[in-house]
Parts: sequence; C-alpha cells; structure tokens
Amino acid sequence: MGGQDYKDFLKTTDILEASQKAKEKSMALLEDQGLAAVALALSQTLAELVQRHQEILRKVS
Repeated sequence: MGGQDYKDFLKTTDILEASQKAKEKSMALLEDQGLAAVALALSQTLAELVQRHQEILRKVS
C-alpha cells in the first residue's frame, strides 16, 4: 500500500456487509447444529426402543 493507511481503502459499507455475512453464516451453522442435535436425540431414542421393545411392551401391558 506504499505507506498509505489501510483506512483509505476500507469503507464502512465493506465492514457492515462483512459483518452481516458473518452473522448469517453463524446463524446457519447454529441452525445446522440444532438440527443435528435433534436428529441425534431422535436416533438414540429409536435405537433404545428397538433394543428394549419387549421390556417396554411388558410394562405397557
């Protein structure tokens, strides 16, 4: 940059746009993580039901 300050090249809109993109990406990752957690919990529950179905049926009857 030849001794010039980086501020001469950086615009406020650039910072705002980068911040908004980072926020959107962060929210998408959090949503993905939440969906993965729900899927994991559901799969663990189903696996337990399959493994213990006879015992559960006896308790229900």
